[in-house]
Amino acid sequence: DLQYEYHVQAPVCLEPNFSGLVEAWANGCEWDGIVGGTSLDEGDVCRLFQRTIDVLKQMTLLDGLDMGLRDKSRRAFDAMDRFPVSDDSFISEEDGLDGDLAQ
Repeated sequence: DLQYEYHVQAPVCLEPNFSGLVEAWANGCEWDGIVGGTSLDEGDVCRLFQRTIDVLKQMTLLDGLDMGLRDKSRRAFDAMDRFPVSDDSFISEEDGLDGDLAQ
């Protein structure tokens, strides 16, 4: 078990039925291809991806977590955090701000 190997004290439950969707999204599959290939509603898919992104983000911030695992988490986060799932994607698409509210 990967969580045991990396001494993760607060285990994260994985749902193997959805891992293919998450992997496809992380590998760059387009949104229409993802939602077209599942019976889940778009909102459910978006929520699944957002929760996954949140876990990955938290893993990048954990002190004491193996640096290799933190790096992998960051790369997965970067791959998944894109339109239309990204928290700031609505702002980026509508306002052309590239997600940067500090401007």
